[in-house]
Amino acid sequence: MADFLAQMAAASRVRAEALDEGALALAATRAPLPPRKVDAFALIAEVKRVSPSEGALNPAVDPVAQAVAYAKAGAWAVSVLTEPSRFGGSLEDLSAVAEALRPLGVPAMRKDFIVDRRQVLEARAAGAGGILLIATMLPWEQVRELAELAMGLSMFVLVETFGADELSALRRRVEATRLWRRGNDLLLGVNCRDLRTLQVDPDRFPALRRFGPGQVVAESGLSTPDDVRRVAALGYRGALVGSALMRADDPGAAAVALRRAGQRGFVDTTVKLCGLRTRAEVDAAVRAGADQVGFVVVDSPRQVSVQDLPALVADLPVGVESVAVMRDYDQALIDAVSPHVDIVQCRAESLPDPLPRRRRKLTAVYRDGPDLLARLEGRRPGLGVLIDAATEGSGELADRDRVAAALQACPSAVLAGGLSPANVADVMRRTGARSVDVSSGIEASPGVKDPARMAAFVRAARLAFSSSPSSSSSPSASSSSRTETP
Repeated sequence: MADFLAQMAAASRVRAEALDEGALALAATRAPLPPRKVDAFALIAEVKRVSPSEGALNPAVDPVAQAVAYAKAGAWAVSVLTEPSRFGGSLEDLSAVAEALRPLGVPAMRKDFIVDRRQVLEARAAGAGGILLIATMLPWEQVRELAELAMGLSMFVLVETFGADELSALRRRVEATRLWRRGNDLLLGVNCRDLRTLQVDPDRFPALRRFGPGQVVAESGLSTPDDVRRVAALGYRGALVGSALMRADDPGAAAVALRRAGQRGFVDTTVKLCGLRTRAEVDAAVRAGADQVGFVVVDSPRQVSVQDLPALVADLPVGVESVAVMRDYDQALIDAVSPHVDIVQCRAESLPDPLPRRRRKLTAVYRDGPDLLARLEGRRPGLGVLIDAATEGSGELADRDRVAAALQACPSAVLAGGLSPANVADVMRRTGARSVDVSSGIEASPGVKDPARMAAFVRAARLAFSSSPSSSSSPSASSSSRTETP
């Protein structure tokens, strides 16, 4: 921790030392809180007078009027800066906003450099329904302590992160505790502004997008509806926006536009990068934002040995699943790989009848053909479905009209075969596929993955259903690919 963040933490500790914990603990239980709604995409709109990186935003703002405008525009919560020296905030602003929002059913969130439990009690006593915690600034045990204190007071917690390693470690730790069980009480925030340097890096949003337990909120660097739509299309469940709203002539209308853009942009997609052979390729897939990583465990240019699987899947981030890919159902091979992977994939026609009761999650592969719909109608309940090209190794896409009809019958099916960074967005839009699988289409040469193509493929798939189709393409994307075979 250095520079700006260290300065803010030190100043916050000085403010905390002046607080009386006993008096605050009594007051914290008296302020009623509104119930929180659950939105498919949550806008957290911010009230702040000054930004250290951008200067004065609206020093003369009436925080109550601004917050009420946000609430009436459908904001999920209103963030109120209470840091006085660099943001021009105050606890009085928080208290006034919380009181005004209570009848509207919208919580106020205290945004500050919280370092002490007394500040959590202080926020609750002022009527706040949520707090922000900065993971970079605090050891994990203190993050946990403060989060549990806030949740015990019926507040939600937004835990903010800056980097990939930090986010991954935080998710593993939170998953291992009871914090995930609190549902919408816990949000993870990805801030594209590093508060140590105040530098903004928008590329953090696609790089750090993760699905899994809880919700992930994009923070900083978001100014327009298009910005919010894009992070929603990447899979973020919410956005925290401050400076743009503080500068808006009509903050209510601006908040409506941002919220609607997020709701329109959010599409829950799943991307599997398959045929990985080395730990470097796995790490590149994780950095690209893959939801699943696939390993071919049968004869193929992309084959990996069962003995290599433990090292390949070690310490995968929360929300990233591992898949063992084989052609035919092979119980001995499944027994060998099951301790190391989450899912086993094989051809539907090779599945035994009946299936073992106790088994690893299975995905059944159905190849395209005139009878695809009929075969899908006879699929086994409880199995995942992957639709692949008609002929292994043909390099052809499955028939788009037939795939579209099949996805109407089986919306959760994964689409594979002939996909690449250049065509995946168009194929997804034409077929309605929400889950895609690629192997050869992200390779620099047969069996060798290209990290740039991995990133381009994931980004194109995430943005496939955005309102600007051209934004899904990438100049580095190759238009050629082969079908996704082992």
